[in-house]
Amino acid sequence: HRDLNGSSILFDEKTQEGGYICKLNGLGMAKFLKKLKFDENGMEILDKSFITDRYYAAPELLKDNKKFTSSCDVWSIGILLHKLITGKFPFDGTSESQICMKIIRSEINENSESWKGMSSHAQELIKRILVKDYKDRPSADEVLAHTFFKKYSEKPIDLKKERASIYINNLDNYQPQFKLQTCALGLIANHLPNKNENYELMKLFKGF
Repeated sequence: HRDLNGSSILFDEKTQEGGYICKLNGLGMAKFLKKLKFDENGMEILDKSFITDRYYAAPELLKDNKKFTSSCDVWSIGILLHKLITGKFPFDGTSESQICMKIIRSEINENSESWKGMSSHAQELIKRILVKDYKDRPSADEVLAHTFFKKYSEKPIDLKKERASIYINNLDNYQPQFKLQTCALGLIANHLPNKNENYELMKLFKGF
C-alpha cells in the first residue's frame, strides 16, 4: 500500500454475520511487489516524488536514502492501532520536521497516561511493531496471530467510562495539521454526491 493511514479505511453497513464491510482506499501509491526495484540489501529503490502522511511514515521512509520494504505498512498499522486505542499518535509534534525527527530518533513514551491506559497485550504488540529497524518488525501474519487480536476479537474490551471519554475527546479534538490535507477535505465536503450519485458509487464500491 505504502500510504496506510486513518483515512485509508472505509466502512459500510453491517453484514448478515454481524461484521462490517471494510476496504482500503488511497491506493495511488500502492505497487505490486514483483514490479518494485530493490537494491542489494532488499530495500526498495524509491521514487523521490513519494509523499505520505508523516504521522504514519516508517523511519526508513523519512531518511535521506528513502528506501524501504513492505514492512513500512506494518509500521503504519502499529501507528494506526495506537491511534485507535488511545486517540493519540505515539510520535507527535507541532511541525512536520519535529514529527519526522521523533519517528526516526525517539522511543514510545511509556510514562504517558495514554500508554498506561492500554492493556499489556496492546502494549506488547505495538512495541513489537514500532521497531526502528525494519528487519526486526513482525510480518502482517505474525501481527494477526498476536494474543491481542485473538483475545479481543472474541469479546469486547472492558474500558472504563472515564478513560473512554478521554479517548473520544482526543479523537474529536484531532485536526489535520497539513495544508494539503485540509484543502482536500474542504474540496470533498463541497462536492459530496447526491443521493442518486451516491447509490451508483456504492454499487461500484461493493463491486471491488
